[in-house]
Amino acid sequence: VLDMANAYILTGGYLRANPLPRSTVLFQIILRDTVMFAHNLILIPIIIVLFDIPVTWVTLLFLPGLVLCLINALWIGLILAPLCARFRDTPQILSSIIQLAFFLTPVMFQPQALRDRFSHLIWYNPFANFLEILRAPLLDQIPDLHHYLLVATYTVLGFAVAVPFYARCRPRIVYWL
Repeated sequence: VLDMANAYILTGGYLRANPLPRSTVLFQIILRDTVMFAHNLILIPIIIVLFDIPVTWVTLLFLPGLVLCLINALWIGLILAPLCARFRDTPQILSSIIQLAFFLTPVMFQPQALRDRFSHLIWYNPFANFLEILRAPLLDQIPDLHHYLLVATYTVLGFAVAVPFYARCRPRIVYWL
């Protein structure tokens, strides 16, 4: 998210000099971050072998979750990159929001650790749904269908907002850099 926010700011000279589509930078960042993520995935087979963790067909559900996350990264970039190029304080605000979201997302704790009256509040956090469709298959659990439905809803609504927004902002991006 933060890489997408700074996409046009950091590549301003490149965008002014080359007549390529502006979205090329967004695809480049998605590809770069995917490759960096793949470098970290190299550790997973080592851990599986060292700790004798069984790998089942459920583990393969990680791949559709990863694809959904990458697709969502595109619409996030279509909104945040022009917005942050126009308003230069927005990346700092986003950084604070992401840090707060990290503490509200069950990354360092299990959702079941919260008392019953607060555990349902976690699932209103979109990051928690994305995390669950990635984490559950790696723990040999099938994610609940509602997580996939919520992520699909975020995807459709995100593109419904992002495409018209980006179409309106695209001609002005170079002037904002």
